[in-house]
Amino acid sequence: SIVRGSMHGVWVQLFRLVAGPVRSDSDKSEIHGLDRISTSRARGRGVILWETNGLGARWAPKRILLERGYAVHQVHGSNHMGGFLVQGKTHSLLQRLFFRPLFNRCEAYFVDSLSFVPPDDSLAFVPELMERLLRNEIICISGDGEMGQRLLSLPFLGAHAGFSTGMVSLAKLSGADLLPMFCI
Repeated sequence: SIVRGSMHGVWVQLFRLVAGPVRSDSDKSEIHGLDRISTSRARGRGVILWETNGLGARWAPKRILLERGYAVHQVHGSNHMGGFLVQGKTHSLLQRLFFRPLFNRCEAYFVDSLSFVPPDDSLAFVPELMERLLRNEIICISGDGEMGQRLLSLPFLGAHAGFSTGMVSLAKLSGADLLPMFCI
């Protein structure tokens, strides 16, 4: 039932993603921690929202944040494909020319901007993120992604998973708050 529920949730999320600029049910949602984002922004150092790749809804919280006046800059791995697993760091011609632009257009309805971690694991994108945090922006990135200069292997859901330390380092360096974000 867990696997079926997870598969169902993925498809529900994808259909909501391609639905475009549909208003969410944020007025019916119970939101915890919105005050932490406001407090963090009041400090003037930006916010890093750490979301999860595989648990709960990924796009709904960003829709809700946008409806409440919080613009979010989304950072994806180089192999991001709207939630579908893509092996390797490069895309096929169909993925590059059709699916990636489709997902980017759909996501643009509820995020302020998008950027992607380079496929070569370089740190070339870090200055952009640092500038955004210095402008007191909100950055959202997966905390359980499999890319990074340094991965810590930690027990997670009965197995070991690699967790990148990059956003923790960026939060320390910039003074931004690092906040977990889950939507169920």
